[in-house]
Amino acid sequence: MLETHQPTRFVSKFESNISSISHITGSFATAGRCWAPPSPPHIHIPSIPDEDGPLHIASYNGSAESEEERQVLGELLKGPFSAMPNRDWKYEDRRNAQKILPFLFLGPSSAARDIEYVRENNITLLLAIRNTATAQARLLSGAKTANQLGIASDHVDVEGNQQLIATFPKAVKLINNHLIHMNRQRENDPTCMFGKVLVFS
Repeated sequence: MLETHQPTRFVSKFESNISSISHITGSFATAGRCWAPPSPPHIHIPSIPDEDGPLHIASYNGSAESEEERQVLGELLKGPFSAMPNRDWKYEDRRNAQKILPFLFLGPSSAARDIEYVRENNITLLLAIRNTATAQARLLSGAKTANQLGIASDHVDVEGNQQLIATFPKAVKLINNHLIHMNRQRENDPTCMFGKVLVFS
């Protein structure tokens, strides 16, 4: 005669039903029950192979709306670029613009107001990313500095942080159009500067 396992008596009806179902299906727990939420799995994040070496950025191989745009961007982004990681970066440097690509700088609004910085880095476009409320109050704009230096200024207005990703293609298009415009000027006059953009908020 085969021995059958009898379900354990539980206080609550819910736990009793669980035991009965396990008993009927022939399933038995290999460890004690735990009603705590499960712990998250371990996610291994590999480290950079050479943390002290340069960061390599591949050449441009993306899509473009026109052949001219592809040629200009391909020329500007011949690459591969190498950027040395700045180990001496300090928290105070957040007030300074950071060079992302040879023609692209990213920084706070104070960097756009720094006429000497804009002039020394040959910035040709000040692009403001601003909230619509700020735009209506006209609190954030690079027009004043741009007018003093005789360079271009533009802006992209967003309603909030959630809209930043949706507005990203518009900002990219503005930058690309400016680079193409500056490239056309250089074809007619080699003394003209290459296009450089400072994006700020």
